[in-house]
Amino acid sequence: MLISHQYRVIFVHIQRTGGNSIRHLLNEADTEAVQDLPVAAGKNRLKHCFISDIHEAVEPALFAGYTKFAVVRNPYDRLFSWYSMFKHNTIAKSEIAGGVERTAHLGNAVEAAVAPYLDNFASFLSLPNEGLFARFHYNQLDYLQIDGQLAVDHILRFENLTDDFNQLAQQLGLPMQLPAVNQSVRHQDYRLAYSASTQPLIAQRFARDLDYFSYTF
Repeated sequence: MLISHQYRVIFVHIQRTGGNSIRHLLNEADTEAVQDLPVAAGKNRLKHCFISDIHEAVEPALFAGYTKFAVVRNPYDRLFSWYSMFKHNTIAKSEIAGGVERTAHLGNAVEAAVAPYLDNFASFLSLPNEGLFARFHYNQLDYLQIDGQLAVDHILRFENLTDDFNQLAQQLGLPMQLPAVNQSVRHQDYRLAYSASTQPLIAQRFARDLDYFSYTF
């Protein structure tokens, strides 16, 4: 998440939706932007707060008066992008030392916990819905709703991010050049990664997102 007092905006950062590009731009536009909030213990999320977390942590007048927005992405594409990111990081950060392959310190508890599940995409999708792994089961709506009601003013689409963001940026008086950072390292259509067993799994897990945002396979 990021809060810019200069532009009176709250950005809800959902993983693998191009959020790092937006954060980069907002940080350049407002060097005093807020990126950390006191989230309740045990929630295991800071950068990717729910809008409900932000609502609890800031003054009511600030929350009501600032423009709140987020980016969403097709759940099928988003999960494969997530897997690709972890898989690439594990390969890129592994070393051969004394003839024995070892994985270098990833500097992130989630990445370390996910590492045993990266043999293939189906294994990644089998991550249990508990602890640090719960984030792989949250619907994007979980990040955007308070008591079941949508609590953001604008929802941008990853699939049309440049145009969507530039339109919003014009309204907010933000710079309109959206940089591309932290892109997925992959070379195939996400549809090719799914099987007859994994496609229904995603359809069930993210049924709310697929219905609400009208995404299909």
